[in-house]
Amino acid sequence: MIHCLPREKNVELLAKIRKAIAPRGRMLLVDFWTDATHTQLLAMHHFIRKLGHFTEYLILSVLLYRALRGGRRWSLQAAATAVVVAGLYAVLDEFHQLFVPGRTAAASDCLIDVSGAAAGQGLLAVLGRVLRS
Repeated sequence: MIHCLPREKNVELLAKIRKAIAPRGRMLLVDFWTDATHTQLLAMHHFIRKLGHFTEYLILSVLLYRALRGGRRWSLQAAATAVVVAGLYAVLDEFHQLFVPGRTAAASDCLIDVSGAAAGQGLLAVLGRVLRS
């Protein structure tokens, strides 16, 4: 919706949103960060990084599916291929990290990545059924 408005209206709308959300968000973050222990912060950092892996591969899988499907209907072959290609990319990415100083390769990251890719295909399948009915 924001992109449909003239530039001046975009700036006004974003300013209103920022004014409404920023203080509340800032208070939540300040309360959390000041009360969190070092262990809690490390756990949150780890969780956010792994969630990023999951989300990135979910999006990659959806985009691969859109590139591979032939028609308008949901295709099991395109979905499976998208998950396999995303999985292969995850394995190659972890292999690459073996040679990057300061990075470590982890099989668990591959599992998280493939889980994200499979979740993306699951979302597409469910969305396709909901839209058809």
